[in-house]
Amino acid sequence: MAFNYPKMRKLADKLLSNQKFGGPFVLKKKTGQRYDPETKKQIAVYEDYKGNCVKKVYKDDGNGHLKDVLKAGDLEFVCTMQDINIFPDKNDQIVFEGVIYNVITPELVDPTGKLPLVHKCYARRA
Repeated sequence: MAFNYPKMRKLADKLLSNQKFGGPFVLKKKTGQRYDPETKKQIAVYEDYKGNCVKKVYKDDGNGHLKDVLKAGDLEFVCTMQDINIFPDKNDQIVFEGVIYNVITPELVDPTGKLPLVHKCYARRA
C-alpha cells in the first residue's frame, strides 16, 4: 500500500491542533538583522508562519544523539506548518501559548523521502 501523504498530513495536522494535546503556534523565521538606534545594537528580524504543534519536556537519560546538545527542561515540539515549503531552522523561534522558545535542533519526519510529514524541533525558552 502506497503512503497517502495528503491523508496522513491532514491527520497529523488534526491531531496536533487538538487543544487537549497541542494547538496553534507561530514559527518566527529569522530573515536578517536591522540596527536599533535606541539600543545601538543589531536586532533580529523575523517573518511569521503559522502551524500546529504539541510539546513535551525533554528528559536527559544520558543516551541518544542529542545528549550533548540538550539539557533537562528543554522542550521537544512536533509541528505541522500551514505552508509545507517552510522548514524550521536553528536560528528560528517558536511562539507557543504566548511563550517564546529558541530552536536548538530541528529535524524532519519524512517517511516518503519527498516531503516532511511533521517537523520535530528541540527548543529552549528564550
